[in-house]
Amino acid sequence: MESPRQSAYAVRMNARVRKRAKAPSAAPSPAEEKAAFIRSLETHRQAVECAGPLPAGATHTLKKRADGTKSVKRKRFSAV
Repeated sequence: MESPRQSAYAVRMNARVRKRAKAPSAAPSPAEEKAAFIRSLETHRQAVECAGPLPAGATHTLKKRADGTKSVKRKRFSAV
């Protein structure tokens, strides 16, 4: 008589485990949303600091203000 096959998993695959629900986080402030948007544009090379024509793939221009914050202005869009 053959022995039953042993599973490689420590827990049976049909066992269900309840996960605790995450507490809802506070909504970000408008300043945090703006900073995250600018960081995303910079990461994906869609925003550049330049005075001349935009390089390929760039859609926004960045300007640094006197207080150190960045402002972004959309110059064109990309459908890709």
